[in-house]
Amino acid sequence: MAINLKDIPAPAETPRPPKWWRWLLFLIGLFITGGTYAIFISSEKIEVNAAEFWENALALPFITWIIFLLGRLAWYNGQLATAREWNKRRERIIFNETLRGRRYLSILEISLHSALRDVTDSNGDKQRRALQEKRQALKTQPPWKGHEGVKHSRLPAEKGIIPEQLLHKKLTQILEELAQPLAAIPADVQLNVLMEYQGVLTDEQSEAVWQQCLAESQIRQPVIRIEGEGLGVIDRWLDESSHERSLLLIISSQIAPEKPDGTAEVAVGLLLGNPEQSFDIRPRASLHRPEQVLQISDLQYGIERALDWVPLTEENVTHGWLTGVDASWNVPVASTLNGLNVPLNIGRDLHNLNYTLGYPGGSAPWLAISCAAVASGNGQPQLIFSSHNHPMAPLWITIVSPA
Repeated sequence: MAINLKDIPAPAETPRPPKWWRWLLFLIGLFITGGTYAIFISSEKIEVNAAEFWENALALPFITWIIFLLGRLAWYNGQLATAREWNKRRERIIFNETLRGRRYLSILEISLHSALRDVTDSNGDKQRRALQEKRQALKTQPPWKGHEGVKHSRLPAEKGIIPEQLLHKKLTQILEELAQPLAAIPADVQLNVLMEYQGVLTDEQSEAVWQQCLAESQIRQPVIRIEGEGLGVIDRWLDESSHERSLLLIISSQIAPEKPDGTAEVAVGLLLGNPEQSFDIRPRASLHRPEQVLQISDLQYGIERALDWVPLTEENVTHGWLTGVDASWNVPVASTLNGLNVPLNIGRDLHNLNYTLGYPGGSAPWLAISCAAVASGNGQPQLIFSSHNHPMAPLWITIVSPA
């Protein structure tokens, strides 16, 4: 469940204490009233009863004043206790929500395949340098169907290969690259898998390919499929499963998209684990709780919360990644970062993968997280913006920090 500190009611205002000068004036007024009343009733009597006179002039006004004062003090103390109790409770709520917001996942391993990784790039180093240098892979070339050139990026593939075969090849490579860290994890640790595919293959075809690749792999852990989409899965995992002795495996790919113009073919594998679990694997980076922004007016709050979940101050953010973000967000993102004094040069330090690779579909957040995790090896936290390439789609903001 998304954490929104703005939904927490404001602190209660403490009541103002009684002003003693007003109460002294009130007492004097009662004495004057009592004295006037005592003189009035005594003037009608032949003989004045001194005890009755002073009782009416002083005693009754003073007792009345004491009753009103005690009532006022009781009301004040009751309101003050209520306000203090709510404010203490509110502080506990904020503290607990902040602790919940600061849960994160360890990125144990990454397998990233894009148009910038050719068959000779066995460990992905060439791809990493190309991404850092913002090398263009987006170019006009024939799509899977048809001969007319369309601007998009494609995964390297042998001539004559079909989408189903390429998906099988990339899933096999991903599982092979994740095999080493999985081999160091006990066989009884549950592996929760989110499998995403976008392209011309049907759900049945992509599922059959996945099951075949899984059967051919050396994975020993019990595999459980989970439902969900995008970074909402991370948000839910941090709320519901952050203390479990289990792993989260993200497998996401876009191969042979139906409308290839401006798209990117990618295949991404992310192995994530709860930091509380002591597996004999050194994490590559840390993935912090994502923050969802539904409208531009909430953009600053979203960035501030994403930084707070690390926690991280604005001046420490010098690198970022942006993918699947509609152009209508570009100016608000730049102006908000400048307004927050984030020392991130938009043109130089913010890598827009839409411009270099193309739109990777539902793989957008996982592509950006993979790139950021690799880049965080230089010791710098990475700010990520991702969306679904539509002006009305929500914007997700998250931070990947060095492990």
